[in-house]
Amino acid sequence: MCQPADRRVGAPRHRTYVAPSTLHGRGVFAAVPIAAGDIVEECPVLRFPAAQREHIDATLIDEYYFDWDGDGAIALGLGSLYNHSDAPVAEYIKDTANDVLIVRAVSAIAAGHEITFSYSGPTPPEVGLDRCP
Repeated sequence: MCQPADRRVGAPRHRTYVAPSTLHGRGVFAAVPIAAGDIVEECPVLRFPAAQREHIDATLIDEYYFDWDGDGAIALGLGSLYNHSDAPVAEYIKDTANDVLIVRAVSAIAAGHEITFSYSGPTPPEVGLDRCP
């Protein structure tokens, strides 16, 4: 079964917004309450080859890209703006087959709360993650 339109890649982001963060510059915040287990956002990624990483590493983008099966990837949407926390309220899942970064709430997130995940590594992809083809 397909997810509602607000959970598809590229869907409007009425559940989140970007604002100044006390953690680091700016961050992504919940505009409405988000339940634990809900997908916050599915971000298409722009993948670039490993051979280009040394060039990217010399730029500001170095702090915003993800390791992606040996390559690099910049998460579009708000994907590269989520801040790190050692006590995150969300997790990210790398769907490398479809070049999508999925952000999912691991606990209930109140409206106005910053949505963070751990930069230590992604959650392994799950079999049966409810996604449209």
